[in-house]
Amino acid sequence: MKEAGQAGDKGAGGKKPGVTGSSIEAQIEENSKYRESSGQETVFHYSRERRLARASEAVRAINEPGPAMKGGLVRVLFATKSGAFLFITIAILCAFILFLRYTRDGPDLKIGGNQVSVSALRYSGVTYVELRKEALKDNYYTGTVDLALSIPQKLMDAEMAAPIVNKRIFFTLEELEEFRFSLPFDAPELILLIQAGDEIRSFQVKGITENSR
Repeated sequence: MKEAGQAGDKGAGGKKPGVTGSSIEAQIEENSKYRESSGQETVFHYSRERRLARASEAVRAINEPGPAMKGGLVRVLFATKSGAFLFITIAILCAFILFLRYTRDGPDLKIGGNQVSVSALRYSGVTYVELRKEALKDNYYTGTVDLALSIPQKLMDAEMAAPIVNKRIFFTLEELEEFRFSLPFDAPELILLIQAGDEIRSFQVKGITENSR
């Protein structure tokens, strides 16, 4: 009986049940197709319209098709409220700096071997002050400088005391320096008291221009 069983196995060709030559050849052909396609590049599909549909209004405005317009940078800055506010703020600051630079005809004083000049400008209830220091000789004062600024009492109501603002700046070894700061009141005239070391000087700034823009 054992020999008959072995003969029966040999008669079947020695193949495993359920596996035929045609199925093996089909699997080899399928694997060959996979190897040939694996070397191809992956293709990505990009939709510009779908990307812009999710973007903000400002980005969509920039990417709108059409002829180029002059002043494109200004158009982009004013596309949003924050951009317009930033542009206007920068313009006002630049105008203020230029105004102080080209209208610096205020009083001058000499203290500690330095010449000090002061200019001021009024805008929206605030007084902006620029102090310019220029060394006049080799041995000039450097160090802490204390300032006290106020409005002349004659410009105040009889029952009101003039406000006083204290500032502290520092003169360095630079021969030419500029300091800018603001005062929380609108002052057509200013009284300035300056102390550099043991020296104290005071003077008055008159005719401070008001910028209504």
